[in-house]
Amino acid sequence: MSKTFIFLSSLFCLLACTPALADGFDDTLPEGLEEYRLPEGFYALDSANIDLKTRQYKLLILEKNSEKDNKAGWHFDLPLVLLEKKKGQYVKVSENTELIFNGGDNCPADGYGRIVVRGAFFTIEQVFCADFLFVHAYITFRIDDRRGDVILHKYSETYTDRSNPDRLIPDRAWTAKDFGTLTFAKLSADRLLALD
Repeated sequence: MSKTFIFLSSLFCLLACTPALADGFDDTLPEGLEEYRLPEGFYALDSANIDLKTRQYKLLILEKNSEKDNKAGWHFDLPLVLLEKKKGQYVKVSENTELIFNGGDNCPADGYGRIVVRGAFFTIEQVFCADFLFVHAYITFRIDDRRGDVILHKYSETYTDRSNPDRLIPDRAWTAKDFGTLTFAKLSADRLLALD
């Protein structure tokens, strides 16, 4: 009986004292930051959590609501939004509207494919056409856990000949040695396609 009384007394004290403890705690976001809300007319086609030692991120791939029932399954020209968790809420820290390739009118490729996360690295996979080739593109970024910088780490392409799928075509890859320092926010599909 006394254990029950002690437990109930402790529980009552905890519940009664919580508002007083919370009064001194400010969980509001710093001025200029607000919790991210999807832009009107868009939905999250895909998302991925990126959990680092000291920071938490969420990458969103957005698509227009009008494309939600896209029977062809093509996903081109999509905005990407990078959110960081601050004071329990996700706020936008970066975005890119020029990274997902344009499919063109005569391309049966699917465009955006998926996001793969490994530690501080995330890769955006997509497929586009170049002449009679399907090009599988892998755009890999690295997030610096201390500073929060999001830098292009590697860009690679694999190829499939649409008219002869058994044909072997060498893969290609570029790193910072080839393209220097490129940030997530400023990178464009045109910049990647210009690598050679």
